[in-house]
Order: sequence, then C-alpha cells, then structure tokens
Amino acid sequence: MEDNVYARATDPAVAALDQATHSSLPHFTLMAMFVGSLLATPVAGGWMIALNYRARGNRGWAWLSLATTALLIAPVVAFVDYGAMAISYNHDPSRMPLQMGALLSLQAAAVTAIGYFLKGDELRARHERGLPLRSWWAVCSVSVAAAALLLVYLLAPALLAGLRA
Repeated sequence: MEDNVYARATDPAVAALDQATHSSLPHFTLMAMFVGSLLATPVAGGWMIALNYRARGNRGWAWLSLATTALLIAPVVAFVDYGAMAISYNHDPSRMPLQMGALLSLQAAAVTAIGYFLKGDELRARHERGLPLRSWWAVCSVSVAAAALLLVYLLAPALLAGLRA
C-alpha cells in the first residue's frame, strides 16, 4: 500500500503556483508607499495597498481597502493634521514645519508598517522573481489624487462655514 495517497492527485503545475507571484501586473513597493504617504499623507499609501490587492485579483479586498482609506483614514488624518496645525501655530509658529514634517513622517512609517504586515512577503517574493513594479510616475499620480481628496476634507469645514454665513 502507498504511504502518500495524495501525491498522485496533486498537479505539479497547480502546486507550483505561488499566490504571491501569480499576477504579472505591477505592484507598488514599500518604498513607494512610504514616499507616497510622505507626499500626500496615509491616504496615498492606503490607495497603493488597495491597488496592490486589485493587481493581485482580490477585488473585494481592494474595494474594502479603498473605502476604508477614503471614508475612515482620510477624515481622521485631516482631523489630526488640523489639530496639530492649530496647536503648533498657537504655541510657536516657527516650529510648525518641523512638527508637521515629523507628524507626516510618523504617518508614512505607519502606512509602510501596515503595508509590510499585509503585503511584505508577497512584495519580497515578487522582487526576488523580478516581476514588474509600478513606476514613480504612478506613485506621483496616486499622491496627487490623494492630496486632492485630502484637500476636500480639509477645506470642507471652511466652505460649509462660508455657506452658512
């Protein structure tokens, strides 16, 4: 009698298919997520994670990541940045750029850590196999779109206050 009855039933082509590298579509790297988050807050990094899920074929996770970023992360980031600007400006306006830079760096590091937790092994495997990565132009375009969304969240209170007056 044979010891491993499942050895014959496994197709070698299916067994060799690695879920992390089965897509030939380009992905954003962790460095791209960090730079995008530094340029346009964690909204850009969250969108890059969502686009990585979409490139992999996980449309459900992509939509969930995109919705979470747009509806939860963006307003929270806008609120935190507003609060940091108000506190910095009231205490010492000359230190505000340094404090906002530190805050944005911490936010970018947090997005990169989340990206590493969610997609780090997959991105490493893709890099080792030489699979395509997104260009820096794509990083810049996602960052511009994320900055536009964040401006809407930042300017909405002022516009609403102006309409009420």
